[in-house]
Amino acid sequence: MVKVDSYEQVQESLRPYLASKLKAMFDALEPYVDGSFGEVAPAHAAAAVAVLRELGRLYRVSEVPKQAQVGISRDEHEALVADAVRVARLEWEAARIIAEAETRAAIMAQVRGA
Repeated sequence: MVKVDSYEQVQESLRPYLASKLKAMFDALEPYVDGSFGEVAPAHAAAAVAVLRELGRLYRVSEVPKQAQVGISRDEHEALVADAVRVARLEWEAARIIAEAETRAAIMAQVRGA
């Protein structure tokens, strides 16, 4: 049986590693979702949002942190909140792009069918 203390230690030691991997994934996707490489594909937008959502889960940004329990500084908390806002904006943008792509696909289907 794993002790709670050792589980928390493993969890805390893995978090920075996983965060760095997720950040690297988002950095690779970012040019595809910020328009640097032209039109944004819905798949890229969805993947970027999924990576950011997972990063948010990793740091539990949707939970209201309690300073004593979480053990993070005010600056770290503010950075996590800023990341959560960024995730929300990207989710909105991804939803807009997906809706636009679906509209285009419907129009193309009508044109092909006519």
